[in-house]
Amino acid sequence: VQYAIENGEYTEAFHIAKNTCPEKLPEVHYQYALALEDEGHFERAEEEFINANKPKEAIDMYNHQRQWEAAMKVAENHDPVSIATIWEEKGHVAKDQKNYEAAENFYINAKKPQLAISTYKEAGMWDKALKVARNHAPHLVKSVQNEHDTYVTNVSDSGSLQYRRSQARLQQQR
Repeated sequence: VQYAIENGEYTEAFHIAKNTCPEKLPEVHYQYALALEDEGHFERAEEEFINANKPKEAIDMYNHQRQWEAAMKVAENHDPVSIATIWEEKGHVAKDQKNYEAAENFYINAKKPQLAISTYKEAGMWDKALKVARNHAPHLVKSVQNEHDTYVTNVSDSGSLQYRRSQARLQQQR
């Protein structure tokens, strides 16, 4: 079986495994899926990953290709635990593209508001970080407020316009 797989002779590998060692069939499906993925045959690779009982591999393949709908379909049908991972991955991509509001929505869907808060803090959008904390992670509100206060103290001149605007926005939200 291994020899047939190594030589890309998957039909033969399936035949041998089916007739002599059926316990190796999942491995043949898995190796075939990897080959199909390398060739860009994603839908066929998905079928083989599922036949190999490795739906997470199909989800990862689609995530890597940013084919979110296909990844979600596999997750919904075969690995519901992975749904949050897909939302989180979409959040990372949106964050990298500086699309912070989309990233927030994806992170919230992934049930990871702390990632949205972190994204906003890194972007210096403290008012939005605090809003997410209030709406989705109330236990983090005080921490975010304290981090903001420390940040402002360390990097801003108390007389600057930017500092006064930031403080005014936060005071309105308190």
